[in-house]
Amino acid sequence: MATITQVAETFQKVFGEQIEVLARQSGFIRRKVTVTGSGFVQALVMAFQAKRSASYSEISQSASSLGMPMSAQGMEQRLNESSSQFMKSVLEFAVKEKVNGITQSAFPLLEKFNGVHLRDSSTISLPATLKEIWQGSGNSNGESAALKIQVSWEYSHGALDGIFLQDGYCQDKTSPYQNMALPAGALHIGDLGYFSLEKLAEDSEKGVFWITRWKFKTTLWDKSEHLLDLLDFLSGQTQNQLDLPVRVGGKQQLACRLLAGRVPQEVADQRRQRIKDTYRKKGRQPSEKLLQLAEWTIVLTNVAPSLLSLKEALRLLKVRWQIEILFKLWKEYLSIDEWNSKNPWRILTEIYAKLLTALLFHWTTLFDFWNYPDRSLFKAVKVFQKYITTILFNLNNIEVLGSILQRLSACYTKSCRIGKHTNLACTYQMLLDPAATSLC
Repeated sequence: MATITQVAETFQKVFGEQIEVLARQSGFIRRKVTVTGSGFVQALVMAFQAKRSASYSEISQSASSLGMPMSAQGMEQRLNESSSQFMKSVLEFAVKEKVNGITQSAFPLLEKFNGVHLRDSSTISLPATLKEIWQGSGNSNGESAALKIQVSWEYSHGALDGIFLQDGYCQDKTSPYQNMALPAGALHIGDLGYFSLEKLAEDSEKGVFWITRWKFKTTLWDKSEHLLDLLDFLSGQTQNQLDLPVRVGGKQQLACRLLAGRVPQEVADQRRQRIKDTYRKKGRQPSEKLLQLAEWTIVLTNVAPSLLSLKEALRLLKVRWQIEILFKLWKEYLSIDEWNSKNPWRILTEIYAKLLTALLFHWTTLFDFWNYPDRSLFKAVKVFQKYITTILFNLNNIEVLGSILQRLSACYTKSCRIGKHTNLACTYQMLLDPAATSLC
């Protein structure tokens, strides 16, 4: 389990001697000057948490408060290609610093597994001038630039497996977390972008569990080895939930469970509209069969019924949305996809600095706050933004830094909790109460 001391020492390490080495290797610092690599990174973190669209003047004010006086013009000159390379190397260095999660999950259901790993990605559109750095998938105007952020999150105990950056055009299957070795008994839940029968079969052989939505048109066989037409089969069912053994795939038939739950009409209608919108953007029309199947949540898993019931599996599938919420928090509160500049190098420098801040914030939640099932990361990040300047001002004193982190943690646990929803269950309520239901 992470301790305050471990988090404090990790903060010191991230802003320590290695950062100066990275500053010189990237060419950001070439000679002895008043600006230090650590001070520059701290100034960026402070400025963008004080104001999401901080001006050059406001960034230089943060630098001056750290003992590096410079003008707005001087700061503008500093935010260049070298600064972007430097900040990217700092982020990569910080990601390698693993901060432990809590020892036991706050949710008994998650404790059935040796870790529950969520995987997803989010893409940030960039100015086309950056297409040589981060290539997008292209659009009607020609080549585009985009940055894809791949995240793997061990949700049951809180720790991030990692953050990885790649070109926006890359498919999720190319994520390094797709092939990340997990211990036997671990469970991973990913979106359909990560769906791969070969990978699922490999994990099954290694004793790794998985839950995934069924991918449309993926071949299914029933226990009698007859080809299963899923729409015809589900259309004839009177039950609202089904659990049956199947084999999946053509050449490589993978044995697993197929779980299906009928959703309320309003949810089915919302799904159909999303499907139509997605296809329309691609200039295509969805098939009628796909639209009819929207009435069901259809899941595949290799977890045995003795370990996980149908209702528990469907409840766990909802946990995947927590990583979507994480991206939402990073965008809405840490503004990783916002900038007020046309300078492409400043934009990249800013994005990397904000992603680093997201990592710093996440570490501060792991030594106590994560023990509370009703934690609100949205409330907590607002508190963190008030504390971050004080934290950075006291990096050199481990005792004072630890005391500040202790006060921050106490604030998290006392004032950053989710209230119970009476009409619609939150994820934490569903994980704690088997009878809780949700329309999501």
